[in-house]
Order: sequence, then structure tokens, then C-alpha cells
Amino acid sequence: MKKEDKKLYELGKKVAAVIDVAGADRKAMMVNGFLRGLAQGFGAVVGGTFLVALLIWLLGLFNQLPLIGDAVEAISNTVQSNKE
Repeated sequence: MKKEDKKLYELGKKVAAVIDVAGADRKAMMVNGFLRGLAQGFGAVVGGTFLVALLIWLLGLFNQLPLIGDAVEAISNTVQSNKE
């Protein structure tokens, strides 16, 4: 075993010992981790939706510009057609 692998193995043993001594319930830790993952995923989806909506709104402000206006209008039409 490499020296780095031995260090990681020893660290893993120490972490397991701390978990055992502290009385941490593995099932509770797994449920907690699962719920944290769900919350993180939900937050990412809500945050991404908010940012995309904000970007579309900002692009709508530039509808009168000559070069950007056509692209913004196409995006707006696509979004409107997907709503219906």
C-alpha cells in the first residue's frame, strides 16, 4: 500500500471511530444526507428558473435595438408558444 493510501485508510478508521463513539445513528445520517440532497436539487432548479426568467425579462427590454431586437423577438415568440 502506498504511503498516501495508508494515510487515507488511517483517516477513515479514525472517522469511523469518531462516529461510533459519538453515537451517530447511521440511518439518521443517511436520511439527513438524502433530505439535504433533495433540498439542494430543489434549490438549484428554483434558482435556475429564476435566473432564466430574469434573463428573458432583461432581453425583453432590448426589443427595440436593431441587431438584438430580432433575436429577442424570436426568443419571446418561442417562450410564448411553449406556454400555450
